[in-house]
Amino acid sequence: GSLNANKVSFGKRALPMYDFNKAKVIVSIADDFLQNGANGLNQEAGYTENRNPDGAWMSKHYQFEANMSLTGSNADVRTVATPTELNAVVANLYVLVTGDTSVKAPELKGRLATRVQNVADLLKQNKGESLVLAGSNDENVQLLVNGINIALSNIGTTKFPNLPFMAIIFLFNN
Repeated sequence: GSLNANKVSFGKRALPMYDFNKAKVIVSIADDFLQNGANGLNQEAGYTENRNPDGAWMSKHYQFEANMSLTGSNADVRTVATPTELNAVVANLYVLVTGDTSVKAPELKGRLATRVQNVADLLKQNKGESLVLAGSNDENVQLLVNGINIALSNIGTTKFPNLPFMAIIFLFNN
């Protein structure tokens, strides 16, 4: 799903690379990136770099997931949602962040609706310094996630959809 969505969004069928150490707000929707990330060690190092409470700033990590994951167990705020609700979380975040009401987002209720609204507000306050990921293999979900990251000006700062793997390693190590 991610490969196809990246072809549509960015013109290249490739897995994206992430620079977690520049993300002040990290939102993961069922993406266990610490356990299963395509670029695991680089992602773990970037993620932990700004998770130090004694640093200049500490990233805030929100995790939406149905089952406990390694990544979810490290989140500052973990929200349990059913698999169906997870797709609705992505759609609602997309609408709230982009303002594009042509996407029909299923209504969320209660605590989940409040959490998604709060996360969307934080993402908008941290444009270019945030990152949204989804573990879904559904191309449509990944297209929405790409749209969120595009709207937040994260492409080229925290998300790199078009750089080859070796270029990312050079970029992160310099």
